[in-house]
Amino acid sequence: MKICFIFSNIHLKNITAQPKIAYSIAIECTNQGNEVYIISNRPKNLEINNYKYRNIKYLFLNGIGEFNTYFLNTLKIINYIVRNRIEVIFVQGYLLMLFIWPIARILNKPLYCSICEILEAVSSKYSRFIIFCLNRVSGVFVTSNYIKKQLISNGLKHKRIYVVRIGLKEMNQKNKLKVKKMWDVLYFGDSSKERGFDIIYHIAKILNRNIFKVIIRNKINCIEEIAILKKMKNVSVSNTVSGNELENIIKASKVVLLPFRWMGVTPPLSIVECMSLGACVITSNIPGVDEIIENEQNGIILDFIDIKNSAMDVKYYINNSKIRDSIGKKAKVFIREKYNKKEYENIIKIITNHNGKY
Repeated sequence: MKICFIFSNIHLKNITAQPKIAYSIAIECTNQGNEVYIISNRPKNLEINNYKYRNIKYLFLNGIGEFNTYFLNTLKIINYIVRNRIEVIFVQGYLLMLFIWPIARILNKPLYCSICEILEAVSSKYSRFIIFCLNRVSGVFVTSNYIKKQLISNGLKHKRIYVVRIGLKEMNQKNKLKVKKMWDVLYFGDSSKERGFDIIYHIAKILNRNIFKVIIRNKINCIEEIAILKKMKNVSVSNTVSGNELENIIKASKVVLLPFRWMGVTPPLSIVECMSLGACVITSNIPGVDEIIENEQNGIILDFIDIKNSAMDVKYYINNSKIRDSIGKKAKVFIREKYNKKEYENIIKIITNHNGKY
């Protein structure tokens, strides 16, 4: 079957959730013998060899962000779908779904949509139109029960909405060697208050005898805190690292501290990835986290209201290796049971057995 995947920022497929999820489904579709096409925005300094995988065909569109040159790109997409006789369209994310839905209707093509973000991640002015369109697509895949309930409460009446656990890359199951713990606390992500970066700063100051590893993906704010952290003897600050390097750093950290105040993607893939590696994750109770973490069993959930108390809780797990290791082992078992290849197989089975109706 000819399936066209449409998603933004393919160049971030190894870093951020939305392109990672869409690309992983596309690869699995190829592995199962389907003919796969991908449409995305053109990466800067495009290296086409970085996007060659078997027989996947690509259409890269110019434009800032997510296809801002709408008219020209719309014509290109329509031509591409018609010329290649695409049978099914799969789109990632709310806003792209709004853009592609009219095209799918005009061409009378089945449209499937994958959603990993809560509705608050997009402007409220789009909410009604989002629900209107989702009620008229062939199927909706969401990454958490929280998103499913939220969409239904906002008017989604579509019976074909599926909760799928996807986005986690396949791990090396054979590597059971113990890694020496080099850092007491690891944080990786953006330097923003939404991600709780200021909480990391305050806890690092309180636990000044413990070693912190801080990896900053994007400098959003908290610039002053970054400057101070770089001067602290117990903190190592670096920029984004590659996926394999980050995996090794996670394994070499006693606890992973992710005190999020808000995340659009639920559950956050950063938490899922750490748990799959057997890490002791300490995080906050944002939407979707309770679907993967049973507090004090396979992870730790704190409110971070009292920073001093939270710091002492973090220190407790740093100093208690048996409890920490037990939490990590349970986390790995839980995540690898939930996030497995069957989830992708179920998605592909659904989209390749459509009835051609909206």
